[in-house]
Amino acid sequence: MMKKMKLIEILNLDEQSSEKFLVKYSTYEKKVEEQRMAVDAVADELGAAIKKDASKDDIANLTDKLINTQSKLSDAYLEKLKAFKSVLEPKEYAKFLVFESKFMKELQGILLRMAKGKGKGPGGPRGPGFNDNE
Repeated sequence: MMKKMKLIEILNLDEQSSEKFLVKYSTYEKKVEEQRMAVDAVADELGAAIKKDASKDDIANLTDKLINTQSKLSDAYLEKLKAFKSVLEPKEYAKFLVFESKFMKELQGILLRMAKGKGKGPGGPRGPGFNDNE
């Protein structure tokens, strides 16, 4: 929600345009999030296969599946970016692209600064995706 509000502020859309934009944006965000969840599920599946010492073929198949799923995530994200080119004026569209590029990086920076005082940061001392009990 914070992301949407900040985006509306940056684009400086009127109320009617904002409503239309948000409906469309939410639809594309949902598609991207579904693909992100699919990537996470396959990554978890691959991680479990590695832990149980699965066969080379199983690991190779899951690796291919993860790459394909990540490709679908990239496609969904690019589809979202391209969908707004026809909706926004060129300057608004440029602002939109810059915002999309920088938002996650800025959010990660905020989260890292918040976690700094806690010692380990996100995901423990070795980073996200690694459990110290492994």
